[in-house]
Amino acid sequence: MKVPVEFSAIGKALLGNDILEHFTVTIDYNENKITLRPESDVQVDSPYTFIPGILNDSLWVVNRTNPRLPFSLGDTLSAINNKKPEDLFSSFCDYFLNINPLVDTDSLLITREDGSSINILFGN
Repeated sequence: MKVPVEFSAIGKALLGNDILEHFTVTIDYNENKITLRPESDVQVDSPYTFIPGILNDSLWVVNRTNPRLPFSLGDTLSAINNKKPEDLFSSFCDYFLNINPLVDTDSLLITREDGSSINILFGN
């Protein structure tokens, strides 16, 4: 099986629950080995090209971007679709459970901290 693993700017491999939920994971600390035993078929969705994270209740931060977008990892944003994080999510867990409807869209209106805005269009 081939599993796409993305690497962030700080060099951490991101292999999340979307993959791991299909395996029984065994960690052997003595041998420094992690074993994944398949339990079900893995279906990997294509990765999103842009994902905002929550910096605090009133600011977003760029968690994922690509070279075609005018953002860098860690950029702070004041609004997405004219909403602050506190307007959409009541807790950090709520963010993780409900971020997909925000990024699973045809476009996003991003407002930077300096007040400038850019509309990102996502092609299918």
